[in-house]
Amino acid sequence: MCDETSDGIGDIVLDNRVLFRACTRSNFYNSANQVQPEAFYKDGKNQTDGLSLALTQEAAIGTKKTYGVISITAGEVHAVRVDMKARLDLQTADHVLIRNMPCMDREAHERQEAEKVAAELAFKARVISTARTKKSTQ
Repeated sequence: MCDETSDGIGDIVLDNRVLFRACTRSNFYNSANQVQPEAFYKDGKNQTDGLSLALTQEAAIGTKKTYGVISITAGEVHAVRVDMKARLDLQTADHVLIRNMPCMDREAHERQEAEKVAAELAFKARVISTARTKKSTQ
């Protein structure tokens, strides 16, 4: 696992809470609007505290250029691995981090586990918007 920092990590998000993830790449879903595993690939070099999600669509999009938004419940995240949890980020309002996810940029066995986890999360997730947004300068 590559959760190297843990400052500001809050409580576990309740299972029934819907979480949102901005599609920051066009390959996060296909032409049939099926979420792809790439939407849940975690890179430990750039995501040292967990994989980012949000409590609202607006917070997921923020000021990023996006290709839409996907959703998944916290319970669906928690069901993938017993130690993987969606947790509140105390440092950023409406921000959630999936903790204890395997990383794509580690040894081969962890990369294989990361691919498996990402595929299962993608299967459970839904595309809720394909609206594109441009990066804001706010």
